[in-house]
Amino acid sequence: WAKEVNDAEFIDLALKMEARKLLETAVEKGNACGPGAAAAVVASAVKLGRTKGVLLGHSHSNEVMKARYGRSGSDSVGYAAIVF
Repeated sequence: WAKEVNDAEFIDLALKMEARKLLETAVEKGNACGPGAAAAVVASAVKLGRTKGVLLGHSHSNEVMKARYGRSGSDSVGYAAIVF
């Protein structure tokens, strides 16, 4: 759920360059750490003339734990790399 729904919504808004909605949604749903910083980056990219973001990668801490240590926990933190 976290990766496919919660993270995906935040990432989709960033890729669509919707800074205000990204921030509002993150505050409402608590689906991101530092949403203000992410929204500021998106808004800055728009000011610089960028029209879309490109997702370079998306993972979460349970995927990393499983790959490295063979086990995962009940909670996870998502990570996304986006370039504008």
